[in-house]
Amino acid sequence: MADESEETRKMVEKLDKRDKDLVKLRQANDEVVAKVAAQDKAIEKTEEEKKKAEKKAEKLEKMVMIGGERANRLASDGVGSMAAQAINVGEQALLDYLIKTFSKSVGPHQVMAKALPPVLALLWYLAEVVTMKGPPSLPKQMRLTAANMLSNLNFVYMAQAFWRDQEQRTAESIKVGQSLEERMASEQQLTSDLEQAKKLLKEKGVEFVSAGNG
Repeated sequence: MADESEETRKMVEKLDKRDKDLVKLRQANDEVVAKVAAQDKAIEKTEEEKKKAEKKAEKLEKMVMIGGERANRLASDGVGSMAAQAINVGEQALLDYLIKTFSKSVGPHQVMAKALPPVLALLWYLAEVVTMKGPPSLPKQMRLTAANMLSNLNFVYMAQAFWRDQEQRTAESIKVGQSLEERMASEQQLTSDLEQAKKLLKEKGVEFVSAGNG
């Protein structure tokens, strides 16, 4: 009986030890699971912070890019416009000088003379477009703006020259018409005066004989 009691005691102790070991294993497993969960949360938090940082970087990069594009746009428009204005002023001054100096040769063809600059400016613009390879650089943008604006300005001056030429032709036509009317009125007045003089001479007994009838 004593042996059986001892064996039973030992078996109970083994069972107790096994239960304790299982409890320790469960605790260790729970600790591992908790650590893994904490690491997962830390990783998720890091990923979220990384995404936020990337979004901020993208937003900042976009703002910098937009700011650069705005600066380039202002520079291209400003410099291109000033260049177009300067070239246009020089062209128009030269053409006006030639039209005024050579009034008999260039003057009658002022519309053709004024038509040359817009054609050249348009060819310049088309050449810049054709030679474009990829996004245009700042100097390329300046040249495109200058060529386009210069072409538009020159077309305006050509239109002004055309209407000025039409007004001059109309004024000359009116002047010529008025001259003819004045001449015809003068001839009619002379004829009337002559008839009146003939009538007075005839009343006084003097017969007027024209040189053609003599």
